Formats: sequence, C-alpha cells, structure tokens
Amino acid sequence: MDSSVHPQESAAAGAESIRTPPGPALRGQILAYHGYRLPEGRPRSRLEIPDGVVTVVIALAGGLSLTADGPPQGASSFLSGLRTTATRGEHTGGLHGIEVTFSPLGAYRTFGIPMRHFTEAFTDLSDLLGQTAGVLVEQLRQTASWAERFALLDAVFTSCADRGGAVSPEVREALRLLRADSRPEALTAVSRQVGWSDRHLRACFGQQVGLAPKAVARVARLQRALRLQALGLDGAAVAASGGCHDQAHCIREFKAMTGLTPSQFAARRGATTEGTGSDWEAVSPFFHGRWNAAAQRHQAASRPDNPEAVTLFAAAGAFDPRATRAALAGCGTAVLLLAGEFDVNSPPRSVAESAALFPGATFVVQRGAGHYPWLDDAERFVATTAAFLA
Repeated sequence: MDSSVHPQESAAAGAESIRTPPGPALRGQILAYHGYRLPEGRPRSRLEIPDGVVTVVIALAGGLSLTADGPPQGASSFLSGLRTTATRGEHTGGLHGIEVTFSPLGAYRTFGIPMRHFTEAFTDLSDLLGQTAGVLVEQLRQTASWAERFALLDAVFTSCADRGGAVSPEVREALRLLRADSRPEALTAVSRQVGWSDRHLRACFGQQVGLAPKAVARVARLQRALRLQALGLDGAAVAASGGCHDQAHCIREFKAMTGLTPSQFAARRGATTEGTGSDWEAVSPFFHGRWNAAAQRHQAASRPDNPEAVTLFAAAGAFDPRATRAALAGCGTAVLLLAGEFDVNSPPRSVAESAALFPGATFVVQRGAGHYPWLDDAERFVATTAAFLA
C-alpha cells in the first residue's frame, strides 16, 4: 500500500492523501483507491478532463460543487461516468473521502446497469447500491484506518463484481484496438476486425462502455496528446503522432474537450503542451519536486537531442498493448512501481493502472517527488527500494 501527504498541506493537522491498488481479485476491474482528507479553510478548484475511466466518490465529510454543461450542482457520494467534456469540481475545505477508479468494463460488471446511463452524468451512490450505499458510508466513517477502509471496499465490490454479467470479448477487443490506434481513419476497421457491424458495435459499447467507439477514440487521442506534450513535442509533432488530421484538428478537439486551447491548458496546469523551446524551459520546474541546483543540472543534461527519436518513441503503432499486457500478466517476478506524487508525466493514477497489470506488484507514491524521485529525495527513494529488495 502506498501513502503520501501533500507537502503544501503538511502543516495543517489531519491532511492526508493515500493511494493503493485494490485486492488481487479486483485488479483490472478497479484501477485504484485514493483516500483523502483536506483541512478546513483550504478551498480548491480542479479541472477534470476526460480520461476514459469511471470514478466513484464516497464522501465521509464535506461535499463538492460540480459544474459541467449546466449550473453547479452539489454532490457528496456519486459516480462520474465517461465524458467527452471537462468538468470542474470545487470545495471550501474540510473534505474527507475516497475515490474509487474503475475501468469502464469493470464498472459495468460491478453495477450491472447499462453504462450509457452514466455518460456525461453524475449519479448518486444510492441509485447504484440502494440502501447498501448509506450503510457502506457509515461503516467507512467508523473505520479507524485507511487499510481497513480499503479492505471493506474490496469486500463490498467483490460481492457485486459480476452484476453486469460477462463482458463481450468483441467489446473488450474493440476497446483495446481503439486505445492502441485512435486515428479517425482506423475507426472504420475496428468493426470489421471484431466481426461485427458498426451498428451492433455502437449498441454494445453503449451498454458495456458508455461511449460510442468514435467518442472513445476522441478521449484516447486527447490522453495521447497530453502524454506527447509532456515529452516536449511541439504542436505539429503532437498532431502527427497523436492521431489527428493536422494541428488545427488537434487544437479544435483539445478545446472542445477541455474548454481550453493547448496553450491555455499549459498555463493553468503546468504541463507542457505546445509552443517554443522557451515555453518548455519555463515549465521544466514542474517535473521536479525541488527546483534546486541539482535538479537544474539534471534538466540541462537530459534535454533530448534527437527529435526524430522523440517523435517515434510514442508514435501510433510503436507499441503492442495486447502483447505487453499478456507478458506482464505472466510476470512471476516481484515488481516495484514507484511514482512521484507530483509527476506530471507519469502521475500516480496512471502508474497504479500499470501496477494492476502485474500479478502482484508493489505500488508506492513518493511524497513530494516529481518525475525524478531519486533526485528529489534520494534518501527516501533508496529506503523504499531497499525495503522492497530486502
């Protein structure tokens, strides 16, 4: 189990941020648990962009104000379904709860409700679990430790793990294909590759995923663009390698799905998206937990000097996700995945998803660290690694 405390909140009593993968029986269905406690008087506003996962929020204290297409709405414990547009969550502090991140197919199997009902929507937890929802929230409130809370969630979600029945192999394969190659021109081949008509595939995606294949591809392109931008590629390279027709298409899609242009998004979130080399230098500190002399020397020494290699590194078709997942699932060696708490390139949630691909990986978040945890806090990094190897 990993644990981390946000350093900017460490002076406030009771601030906590705890992340861990689920028990082995739920791996792949649930991607991660995130327990949090935020102090009173520390309001926050966070932009949530489409990410292709389903999130269940369980409030133990406090609530959120959620803004999507309409006016703000209050929410405490709810499910946020797949989306193609951004939402904004705000609170005034004093927030205590747990986020449970599901894969779309995992949410379908767990709740047994057609996923199209959750699309672009927030659904109260009581509508999903009935009276069990209130009992669960109260039990979580009365449980003393995060480990016990996560174990309780494991038990509850394991008991209803197959409400939705089996996932169609064709849907699972189509979803894999769309995420591996989300180019618009690749969409037409997906139905043929799984042996279904376009109409039947769309209907089954509505039932088991929540978004149509075309929308799934749009979200995959957005997430791919963010990863490419974090590698330092400029706008044209992102469009070419990210599956868009051209840079204008990439910018239009980005704004339609986030409400911001790539440059506006970069300014607000501290992640490189598009621009000149000076823009890349300006956001370099965000990749480090500490922007000290050592970090600056490391940054200067690690600049990519082969643009062609950088572009091809994450180009469409560069990886074989199916073969990789199969190989990782058969890995019998102990594996440690360590994420920096503030890593904008490989954020903890993404690393937790990777940890779920191994039979029994150890997943740890190093607090206060960025993309280079061994540099941000060498002593903590060595201690964690040594404990794993012992």
